[in-house]
Formats: sequence, structure tokens, C-alpha cells
Amino acid sequence: AVSIPAVVLGFVLLRRCHGDALAAASLLFATPVLVYSTLFFSHLAAATLLYLAYLAAFDQPTGSGTLRRDALAGALAGLAAFTEYPALIGTALLGAALLATPDRFRRVAAYVAGGLPIGLALALYNRVLFGSVFTLSSGLEEHPLLAAQAARGLFGVSVPTVEQVGHLLISPSRGLLFFSPVLVFGLVALWPRPSRSPAGWFRLAFVLALVLALGGSPMNHGGWGT
Repeated sequence: AVSIPAVVLGFVLLRRCHGDALAAASLLFATPVLVYSTLFFSHLAAATLLYLAYLAAFDQPTGSGTLRRDALAGALAGLAAFTEYPALIGTALLGAALLATPDRFRRVAAYVAGGLPIGLALALYNRVLFGSVFTLSSGLEEHPLLAAQAARGLFGVSVPTVEQVGHLLISPSRGLLFFSPVLVFGLVALWPRPSRSPAGWFRLAFVLALVLALGGSPMNHGGWGT
């Protein structure tokens, strides 16, 4: 079951790249996707849900079904945030990107309506288990070190540092680009083309925001702090 998101990503990429097997193989075998597809972590599931939400919102022709796809995008993005709280960054930015599209208010309303049931379910979950809709499980660490780190800034995230960003991206111990240098080529695709493309600006903003957020977290490797 933990490998299903990787399989979904592979098939979706093959479809979008018109059967380009090299692109799919690069994603599945030259990035952390392969590793996470074998572990009981929710990172890959959240990433897959958010990517599918992006496709639902922007990879379709405009027409009578646009609002239904926006509602689907909202539901998928909401599930991504439910699965991994940092995905809320992408959920919010995707909604903001829809504000730059024609018929923006109706599209954003449909997007919010799709995600609202997921948000209410998370609020109810927090209220029942932790006593408040605003109390997240990630903020209730038992170990003193983890509890101190989770109490920093906003949900454990404070001002990013060069050291933490470097540790995240280029460190020989955990650097994403160090272990997956093929992703350097992906940096070229981040710049929005055309320049007024809401989808392009979403991609750029999401990557930058996620790097900065993780660069401001003492637990940016996803486990025990240092």
C-alpha cells in the first residue's frame, strides 16, 4: 500500500510526458520517491495528493466542468494537508494561484468548498483528541528535546537560516540535491513560462516557501532534532 503513491506518480508523469519513460524513471529511481515508497511515512502520499490537486486545477481546459475540477482540487489539497501538515503551504498557495485566473472568485469558492469538509474533519479530530481545534498532534511531543523544538516559532518553524537551508539542499549527509542531482535540471522549469501563468507562479512559490519553511525548522530532516 505504501508504494501506491509512487505508482500513481509514475503513471501520471508518463501521461503528461507523452510516454517519456526516461522522465518517469528519473522521478521513480533518481529521487527520494523510491525510498519513500518503501517506508511507512506519509510524505509521498501527501506529495501525490497535492500534485493531483495541482493537475485538477490547472491541467484541464476551461469549460463547464472547471468548477467541479476546482472542487476536486480543493478536496485533494485538503487531504494532502490532513496527511502532512506542511502540505498546507501548497494548499494555501494553490488557492491563491486561482485568484489569478479568469472567473477567480467562483473558482476559489469551489476550491474552498471542496476542501472544507476535510478541514472540518481535521478540526473535529483535534477537538476530540487534544481539546482544541487549533492543537495539532505535532505540537504534543513527549520527549523534552522534541517538545522544545516544536514550541519554537509557528508550529516549530521560525526564521530560516543559511545553515539549515544548506543542510536541507546540499549537505553530504542529507542534502536533497546532493543525493538527487537530477533535480538541478528541474530548477530550470521552475521559472514561470509564460510570465503571467498562475500555474507557473504556484510552482515557483511553493518550492521556495517549502524550502524556507523547512529551513526554519530544527527538525527539517523529518525526525529527531539536532
